[in-house]
Amino acid sequence: MLNDDENLSGDELVSLVCSKSLDIQDLIQKHDPSAVQEFQIFYDQAIKALDLQTANLSSLEKESITYHDSYNNSAKSLKSLKDKVKSLNQEKMQLNDTIDILTYENNILEEQCKGLFDKEDSTDYESLIKSAQNMIDELEQKDKELDEELAIENNKNTNDLAKEIPNLKKQIEDLEDGLAVKMKKNQRRAKEIEVRIKKFDSQNNTDQKQETVDDSDEENDGPSTIIHRTSASIQEQIRDVRASLERALKQNGALKTNLKDLLTDLDAMHEENFQLKGLVDKVQKRGKQ
Repeated sequence: MLNDDENLSGDELVSLVCSKSLDIQDLIQKHDPSAVQEFQIFYDQAIKALDLQTANLSSLEKESITYHDSYNNSAKSLKSLKDKVKSLNQEKMQLNDTIDILTYENNILEEQCKGLFDKEDSTDYESLIKSAQNMIDELEQKDKELDEELAIENNKNTNDLAKEIPNLKKQIEDLEDGLAVKMKKNQRRAKEIEVRIKKFDSQNNTDQKQETVDDSDEENDGPSTIIHRTSASIQEQIRDVRASLERALKQNGALKTNLKDLLTDLDAMHEENFQLKGLVDKVQKRGKQ
């Protein structure tokens, strides 16, 4: 019968295990000698279901790590962009200061030259003024090129991040929705198992009382006596299976919380990138003025 379960998914196998527990309970109530063998099959199926659930959880954890790494890479790109914008902004401020100084010195030179032009002098003041003006023009051109480079670099990185972050956010939301569905299924099945175990416990207590009354006939009971003696062990093993499934549900819940935190961090990074783009626009407007 285990070979028939090879193609079953984890969810289908959990459903099969839940229904199997009722069949075993009926066999125990009927003192059927095959109850022990059927329980072994049930136990193997339950272990396999737990292994599949554990494998699914491991897969989800790997996906979470992948998205977390992608988030870290995006955060590093954003930090690099901020540092570059800061450096370019400082360089622009230094160039503006240099232009202001040269403009001031040029104005002084022009005032000094006004009186000298009326006198005979071999000094070519026009060439000096022209040279100074050329230097100012070169600095202004360099400042303009710097602004263009800053705008191109910022737009490129900003657009890349703007495209990457929503896509990553959508993937995380899809994964979160999938986890929510799995959580609900696992919780529902855990409750079903709990109800069936309680029902099994109640019936088992009744059977044990009956066994005490019939102790005097133990030698003539045959296989039914074996079933009574193993019922307590069966109950304990079913409880172990239930506890393992509950731990898997708790781990699913923790993973869902981590994914929500990651999504919040991505939203914050997107907002910071938007503010940074606004800052760059202000720097460019100030340079044009």
